[in-house]
Amino acid sequence: MILGLDPSFSATGWAVLSNRHSVKNAGIFPGPKSEVFEVRLKSAHEWIASILNKYVGIEIVGIEQPFFARNPKTFYEQAALVTIYRYEAYESGKTVHMVHPSQRFKPFGIKPRGGKEQLRKTINLRFDLKIKPKDHDVSDAIAVAVTAAERGK
Repeated sequence: MILGLDPSFSATGWAVLSNRHSVKNAGIFPGPKSEVFEVRLKSAHEWIASILNKYVGIEIVGIEQPFFARNPKTFYEQAALVTIYRYEAYESGKTVHMVHPSQRFKPFGIKPRGGKEQLRKTINLRFDLKIKPKDHDVSDAIAVAVTAAERGK
């Protein structure tokens, strides 16, 4: 199995794939509402540990790399979150692949400039899903998982 993560403190998209062609489960971890950074990190740590324990067959974890946007504080916090997810996966003996945001489009044969909406529609068709536009974090997580699966162990 493969776990794909689209990390964010507001809504981490996640997807567990049985293989590159089959979604086992997917959703959004909304993250805590606390303003205290350490509380948010602890919650994220507990959540990822629970996912890795629940789906014991996960061998590969794909995590979308943080990218520098306009806000350095957001980038710093996102990088810390990614580090929590990455370390927990490593400690659990999983192969971890970091996926650049533009790379998640490649397995689907679409260009990054097509955006999240085109990716969401493509994933809905390929996996026979009904992901809503507001849940693009889920389709991003599926794309990250497929990209990581193509890289293998």
